[in-house]
Amino acid sequence: MKEELDKVVEEYGKIIYRIAFLYFKQRTEAEDVVQDVLLKYLMNTKKFESKEHEKNWIIRVTINHCHNVRLSAWKRKTVPLEEYAFKLKTEIQDEIFNCLDNLKEKYRVVAQLFYFEDLSIKQISKTLKISESNVKTRLLRARHMLRDELKKGDEEHWID
Repeated sequence: MKEELDKVVEEYGKIIYRIAFLYFKQRTEAEDVVQDVLLKYLMNTKKFESKEHEKNWIIRVTINHCHNVRLSAWKRKTVPLEEYAFKLKTEIQDEIFNCLDNLKEKYRVVAQLFYFEDLSIKQISKTLKISESNVKTRLLRARHMLRDELKKGDEEHWID
C-alpha cells in the first residue's frame, strides 16, 4: 500500500497541488487538498480502466473537493490567517496612530517619521534639523507617552 501511495504521489501530487493552489492561492490550503484527495484515492474501491481514466478521476476529485471546501460553512466563516494578521496589524496601527494625536507635536512628528514613515534617526535628524541625540530623546519620550496612553486605553476596555 505504501508503494502504491508513493507512486500516486509521484505521478499526481504536483497536479493536485497546482489545481488546489489555483483555487485557494494559499500553500497550506493546497497541501490540505493534496492530503484529502490522496486519502480519497486510497479509500476508493473502484478499478480504473487506464492511466488516463485514473488521471481524469484524480483531477475531477481534486476540483470537486476544492469546490466543496470553498462552499463549506467552515470556509465561509473563517478568515485566512494572513488576512487576520493584516487586520490585527492595521487595528493596532490605528490605535497607535490615534494615540499619537494626544502627544505634543515635537514628539508626535518624530514618532510618526520613525514608525510610520520608516525613516532612520539620522534621516529624521536631517529632516527636522535637530541633533541625532535630540531625535533619540524625543523618540524615547514619545514611546513612554504612547505606552502610557495605550495602557490607559486597555484599562478602559477592562472596566466595561
